[in-house]
Amino acid sequence: MTQADETAYEDDNGPDGGADVDLDGPDDDFNAADDDLDDAPEEGNRALAPVANAVLGHITRSIVDDPDAVEVETIALRPGKVRLAVRVAPNDFGRLIGRRGRVAAAVRTLVSAAAVRDGLDVEVEFVE
Repeated sequence: MTQADETAYEDDNGPDGGADVDLDGPDDDFNAADDDLDDAPEEGNRALAPVANAVLGHITRSIVDDPDAVEVETIALRPGKVRLAVRVAPNDFGRLIGRRGRVAAAVRTLVSAAAVRDGLDVEVEFVE
């Protein structure tokens, strides 16, 4: 490689010949703010388990006859674990549970899979 080639390479990739990337680690200020969010179950406008909550609401509203009566409450149990309590109209409760609890089990499985996206462990509770 000639001197001109080396200079052109340094101009594109920084003075040390590598890309202009901080290899020392992530920014300390960013990590400090991120750690604060992990400790608090819900802080400011940050929703707890937004993906799992949305999936549970959508599935539940699709199953019941009265979708306007569906309420999903998020309860922080401990860091990394939440409970999603679902309330439906009294005449829809049996439809949501299903025969031998098969619909409820399927809903719990789907919501648990969606909670992976939130990085949380989720319990789904059906409240009368």
